Amino acid sequence: MAVSAHIRWVIPKPRSDGTGLKSYPCGGIAPSQTKVALAPGPMIVEWEETINHNGAPFRIAISTINDTNFDQLVLVDHLVHNDAGGGSFTNPKPYKLSLTIPDINCPSCVLQLVNPMTDKESGLCDYPTKITESKCFSVYHSCADISIAGNADPATFISTWSRPPYKAYGKESGTPQEWVQQSDGSWQYFPPAAPTTATSPTNNPSDSSAGTTLMASFSLCIFMGAAFSLFFPEQFDVLSAC
Repeated sequence: MAVSAHIRWVIPKPRSDGTGLKSYPCGGIAPSQTKVALAPGPMIVEWEETINHNGAPFRIAISTINDTNFDQLVLVDHLVHNDAGGGSFTNPKPYKLSLTIPDINCPSCVLQLVNPMTDKESGLCDYPTKITESKCFSVYHSCADISIAGNADPATFISTWSRPPYKAYGKESGTPQEWVQQSDGSWQYFPPAAPTTATSPTNNPSDSSAGTTLMASFSLCIFMGAAFSLFFPEQFDVLSAC
């Protein structure tokens, strides 16, 4: 029976329909023998939120070894929360995200969704282990049992995986430009555009052209002045004239 609470996977199919699973890593629910087959590369994952918690971010990770090593393969971290809209057990708020599935050969993996309730914290908090701040008091989980028909050995892939430095969780809300409601009523995440780099004045083609024109004018002035001074040596100073 589903529990009226917080989050759960929709695609891929979750291990449990429960949305109130608080214990790490998968709410105490044993793995399913049925795996959802995923292909390496981009896919749209979906989940739903049955109780809205403003500023409570999301994390998505993969376990390649029996519900362990999630921290070694974090695909998305600090995904900002969508504070718009409501969310209830009878009318949950649907989320969509374009996610890249790693190119690994993993017949028995787990895709984990984690949602720390940072709106209940007075400051920053750590999860799943205490590192720099106090441990997040209330966190919800949803796991999907998956298989990935890729190429790389999972251990080898993880050894080369580059994850941004760990940061504690805080109140992290998205903007209307990041979470955009779709025609089907779902909310899809679009990353903010990368800032553009201003062109250095020294590399500005127009500045270079202006400098070239100025030098040409100065050279012409020197040439004409030198010729004029041959006839009027006492009346013309070339450098001061230019």
